[in-house]
Amino acid sequence: WLSGVGDRDGGGGGHPVRVVDVREGDFKRTGTKIRGAVNVPAYQIRADGGRGLVEMLRCEPIVVFHCMYSQQRGPSSALIYLRAAAAAGAEQQRQEVYVLRGGFDGFFRQYAADCPELFEPARRE
Repeated sequence: WLSGVGDRDGGGGGHPVRVVDVREGDFKRTGTKIRGAVNVPAYQIRADGGRGLVEMLRCEPIVVFHCMYSQQRGPSSALIYLRAAAAAGAEQQRQEVYVLRGGFDGFFRQYAADCPELFEPARRE
């Protein structure tokens, strides 16, 4: 799925991937994010039960959730999203939902040196 990171129109030959960064205070402290990722803090997802994400992500073929380490906030946000989509009767047609193993920290450690184009400055949307 890496070929689709930041490739919203699919023009790069990969599948478009929507990365959902659920980091909270640690989002701005790191100063960087995965290119094209949207930051929706985990507390916001918990507060609305994921309903806002259902509309935002309904047409995305691949959705990847992550927090700093993907140990708690990333996985729980993905689960809240999946439950909200099911409750809304959303037809998430052929949508694949993943949690990024190792979270942002693991991804950054693995790819930052060799693929800096996969990252951009972190700005709250």
